Amino acid sequence: MSWAYRIVGDAVADLRALDIWLQEEVLDELERLCVDPPRPRSPAEQGEVIVDFERTAAGVRHVVFMRLRREEPKSILIVLGIASHARVVAGGHPGPA
Repeated sequence: MSWAYRIVGDAVADLRALDIWLQEEVLDELERLCVDPPRPRSPAEQGEVIVDFERTAAGVRHVVFMRLRREEPKSILIVLGIASHARVVAGGHPGPA
């Protein structure tokens, strides 16, 4: 059974705050996660997981974190929040993405 994702609440604003190219990367990553949904590390986490991925563009490394909740019966990944951190890569020069 395939999963779907839904971006809710503050995560919508979080996504819009990212550069367009990084928004597209987030959506691509969510589609990949729907093929193989992440599992909580322990039952105490009650279906919530945090995943991250990295992308480098124009000499800047972007690390994106997403807080997700698994809704098992409906096979839906709920995106609760998105955050990112950027750092200039050693020897890189920041510029337009």
